[in-house]
Amino acid sequence: MKNKLLICHHYSPEEKAGGITSVMRNMHPYLSEAFDVEYMTLPKSWQHGSTRAAYFLYMWLHKKRLKEYDFILSHIPEASYFVVKSGVPCAHVYHGDGHPMKGGSWIKKPFVSFYDHIFEVINNRCPLVYCVGTKRKPDNKKLFNPLIQDVKPVSIEQRKGFVFTGRLVNLKRVDRIIGVYSQLSQEIRHDNPLYIVGDGYCRSQLEEQVKTLGLEGEVVFMGNQPNKDMMKIVSTKKILLMASTTEGFPTSIAEAFSVGVPAISTNVGSVNSVVVNNENGFYVSKDFKDSEYSNCIKAILDDYARFVNSALDCAKLFNAEKVTKGVIDDINGLLSNKK
Repeated sequence: MKNKLLICHHYSPEEKAGGITSVMRNMHPYLSEAFDVEYMTLPKSWQHGSTRAAYFLYMWLHKKRLKEYDFILSHIPEASYFVVKSGVPCAHVYHGDGHPMKGGSWIKKPFVSFYDHIFEVINNRCPLVYCVGTKRKPDNKKLFNPLIQDVKPVSIEQRKGFVFTGRLVNLKRVDRIIGVYSQLSQEIRHDNPLYIVGDGYCRSQLEEQVKTLGLEGEVVFMGNQPNKDMMKIVSTKKILLMASTTEGFPTSIAEAFSVGVPAISTNVGSVNSVVVNNENGFYVSKDFKDSEYSNCIKAILDDYARFVNSALDCAKLFNAEKVTKGVIDDINGLLSNKK
């Protein structure tokens, strides 16, 4: 009989794309082979307003249910707070190195110390902690974004354009990408339109920026796309462009490398543990100058085949079967110790 594994997250793998949910979805086939897997997610009727507050309350109401499982894997701190107190063997996954209550709305400020307490409880009592981004403690284990996708790289000759994929929100700084793009030579822009895949509250102001800069027709907003369609789009482009102020490790980079597309990103989270300057792309500081970023674009275009090969080679790090096998081995090790 398989051990019972509970996975805690706000949404089920089918409800949302990107970020943490992609990690869950790509690990699921292999976890379900090894364990009897169930999910504790927010009912849709609870998915309004602050999902963090809602999940914390939901976990408090259902904390007795945790004892029914042999192991619990939690992707969110609100769940892990209750999980580590349950006494059930568990693991927590940090996806970024930021603080959810620092920055943004003033409404969050009163909860900073409360989340400091949550993190302290997790870090001190959780027997297994993974970090997709930067490690929070030396004994945390690195977890590379598990990736499953069957879109194949296209030939270099068939590629045209640059691409951004992700949410159109302030922290992604797509406006900086558009600003850099506007300063590239007309020849480069003619050969390489900028495709923006994703949606968010910044879209209207980004569209206005494009109009102001006279880039209509050169910058193409494609909206949200199903993952496979998004991957097909990325596979036909030359470079992935990112400029975030904060990340864990962007799944977008792992996906781009899987189809041999080099990446340029700001040096946030654990980006510099995978992106190697002048090999599979470049990383720049968060306060980069436009000229610095555009020089990276030109360097990749000037030696494109080499960057493509390096990106493809690096993509092996994200093989979902291999990544998940490591997690399964860790879980089984903790279960064996319990016995």
